[in-house]
Amino acid sequence: MAILDKDIIGSIAPAESVDDLIAKKKESLQKKRILIESKKADLADELVNLARESHWKKASRTAAIVIGMGLRFDNVASENLINLIVSGAIDSHPGLRGMYSQTMVAIFTMIDVRAACSHKYEDYILGKQYYPSKIQVATKREDPHWTEDFLASFAKPDAEYYVDHENPGWLVWDKTMPAYKPNMTRDLQYDDLEWDVRKCMGSLFDRRWFSAFFGYLKQEPRDVSADKFRMSSAMTLLYVFQLMTRDDLTKATFEEIKEEIAAVFEDGSDKHQHRATAEILAALIGYSRTD
Repeated sequence: MAILDKDIIGSIAPAESVDDLIAKKKESLQKKRILIESKKADLADELVNLARESHWKKASRTAAIVIGMGLRFDNVASENLINLIVSGAIDSHPGLRGMYSQTMVAIFTMIDVRAACSHKYEDYILGKQYYPSKIQVATKREDPHWTEDFLASFAKPDAEYYVDHENPGWLVWDKTMPAYKPNMTRDLQYDDLEWDVRKCMGSLFDRRWFSAFFGYLKQEPRDVSADKFRMSSAMTLLYVFQLMTRDDLTKATFEEIKEEIAAVFEDGSDKHQHRATAEILAALIGYSRTD
């Protein structure tokens, strides 16, 4: 997509009308793009099946290609690719598990970015994002007690709004400051396509998936230096728990997850039990804070 300034284009446009020529060229390019995207989708689907059935060395290389080809702004990802990624996140090979888990986070992120950009590729390119909870709060620069009152408001448990962390500060007040409404039920508005992708992913998260994923979290890392809390694991689960607790789209229930968490912790005699449980609980707490 090319985003052009109409005024600049108009200043260099020929005197005679070329609208018909432009329309024909545009139609030709659109047809070519549709054909190319269709061929890429067919190839991606073929590579998905190859990655699913191949040895891990070939699968890792094939998956890297198909992920780049299969993740698209227009349709996010095909059902076949989603199935590969979600099931791959509990693959027996640690390298594949890590790659697929990161890709799963990428899909969730793409859905959120797509929704924030009003589902428009043009807004995505221009960096235009809209969040229903974001507001502009007028400051009272002329009030000598404004700063004092503002700081005192942090002691109140029920906030009227949350100040954007990127706000430049309170030493010199601007006319307004960015903030967010508290207790928003949903900060992003998904369209039908985004809901379909989320429903497809949710249908694959059953108790068996969580049990396997939690079990791998508890495994002792090969690298001793990696034996510590892993933010990547918590981030992966954070998005999945959002599907479960807020959207009710997963096959597994929260009661089942509580039982699985207890099974991970067991008697708490091993440090890996503590680490894995901490990563799971961090995802639950992180989701409740960001929702």
